[in-house]
Amino acid sequence: MTDSESNNITIGELFRRRAYLLQEIRTYFSSEGVTEVNTPILSGFGSCEPTLKNLSLNRGRRTYLRTSPESCLKQLLSRNLGDVYEIGPVFRDEENDPSHLDEFTMVEWYRTNIDLLNLIADVRCLLARCGYHATIDTVTYAQLFQDASGLDPHNCDNSELVLCAVERGVYLKENDLSDRALLLDAVYVSSVEPLLKSFGPIFIIDYPKEHRAYARLSGATETIALRFELIINGIEIANGYDEITESEEQKDRFNAENRLRKRRGLEQIELDRPWLDALSSGVPSVCGVALGLERLEMILWGIPDIRSLKLNFYI
Repeated sequence: MTDSESNNITIGELFRRRAYLLQEIRTYFSSEGVTEVNTPILSGFGSCEPTLKNLSLNRGRRTYLRTSPESCLKQLLSRNLGDVYEIGPVFRDEENDPSHLDEFTMVEWYRTNIDLLNLIADVRCLLARCGYHATIDTVTYAQLFQDASGLDPHNCDNSELVLCAVERGVYLKENDLSDRALLLDAVYVSSVEPLLKSFGPIFIIDYPKEHRAYARLSGATETIALRFELIINGIEIANGYDEITESEEQKDRFNAENRLRKRRGLEQIELDRPWLDALSSGVPSVCGVALGLERLEMILWGIPDIRSLKLNFYI
């Protein structure tokens, strides 16, 4: 489908295509024995992740519109539900642009007792079920980073990252110069991202520990996080993790994120106690992935601007 054809899709056709796509996703998970669940959209706990902006409501007590169903799904994992998935709306306080919405649909699922390579294979199978059959190469974060910037992201020092970012026109404040996660992002965005569109579909694996989010660290080296991103034509479609299952380790991650938020002048977020309690009660070894439905639709249907998938509702 060409861009001009995609711009002429009627609302009725979009609904029909989405219904068929959702049917195929559900058929795939049913064939795999993964249980569909529905969890609350409102939560008493926001996300600590420094790169995510929460949307909140004040109704006597503060509540948040979820940025992901992750907390509730992990609570279900602790109750021995086995493999689970959810399709539903999530919310992030960010400006809409051709690849971002403040409200979008997430497909998030968790597979127990598998490793990250098997999870990548799972994503490939789901995409094929949805009609996407392109060959998807796998590359390491370090390979992309080094090819684009000349730096090894796992071993270079901060001063090298600063110099590289500044040379590429990135403005850095004094407080940024020792924020390694921010510096890695600055070089990645200015050096790697401009090249990604030309790569077609790729799985990026082995992220630096500074961008581990809630992934476990590799047993071979604690500089590498066990996570991946699926990028198609420069657009992030899915994010996968070999998940943290220890309550104390997860608490440490929440606290580390809050320290980073404080450093960046962001609001501190109360730790998600139900999530931590679920891990304390016991969660099996599990890998999980979140996939943006509208971004997948962009790829499948050749739609250049995600905002056209809001279906012209005025709210």
